[in-house]
Amino acid sequence: RYDHKPPPLLQMENAISLAHGGSSVLGQFPYPDGSTDPAQYRGYEQIFRPTEEIEPWLRQPQSVSDVGIPLLTKPRTASLFWYLMTEGVENIHQALLDYHYQYDILRSLDDLESYRLIFLADQAALSDAEIDRLRSYVAGGGNLLASGYSSLWDENGRRRDDFGLADLFGVSFRRDPGLPYVSIRLREEALADRITSFPMFAEDSPPVEVSLNGATALGDLVYQEANRTGGTTVMWGNAPPDEDQAHPGCAGTTTARACAGTPPGLCGRAACQMSG
Repeated sequence: RYDHKPPPLLQMENAISLAHGGSSVLGQFPYPDGSTDPAQYRGYEQIFRPTEEIEPWLRQPQSVSDVGIPLLTKPRTASLFWYLMTEGVENIHQALLDYHYQYDILRSLDDLESYRLIFLADQAALSDAEIDRLRSYVAGGGNLLASGYSSLWDENGRRRDDFGLADLFGVSFRRDPGLPYVSIRLREEALADRITSFPMFAEDSPPVEVSLNGATALGDLVYQEANRTGGTTVMWGNAPPDEDQAHPGCAGTTTARACAGTPPGLCGRAACQMSG
């Protein structure tokens, strides 16, 4: 880039990456005339100096995380879903970071049994082998939490008739709401008391409509755009404060058919299916 974030900010982001078993990769490109700014390289030195100082203690680390978040490499034929899958991981990363939960990003499914919980954050494209591996993990007592379109396509981007893990989720894919403004209202009273009784806007990961096949619905979808009147304004900014609970909500009108559950503490960032 021609202008990076300030080195102290990148230093902090690098520290977050290290804490979760990763490393930072910074893209640097010359100006159109081929020149570079020496100040950028001095900034890189500042960013990575703390890493160099503790490097002897970073070799052969052993994870202490109970939560694993798969982000699996896919063929170019499934590249259409890469943005969806990376955004899903970024969303759950931010939620877990906010609540101080340690987690690992998993680039393979070889070591699932080391984790108490595996979170499929909108991992839309999964191969049959990956699905079988996740089934084996759940059969062995592991807990699986999934969001969005997880397992609806195979690794080559071919759409399945239903979620590949529909039997574990206890739900079947119904449809994409296809609306720009969709919110979730918590049905479970204990969750509403802990989080908010207002509908919560699903901004980054729009929820997916599902049919229940054994799962328990913890929330309902609210279609504000479809149900507004001439006197109603529907925007994501319409989030009245819910001062008695932990988080703000979102203005809504009519509640639609149940979709899926939202786990405690995730602030309505995604509509999720739960198994295990």
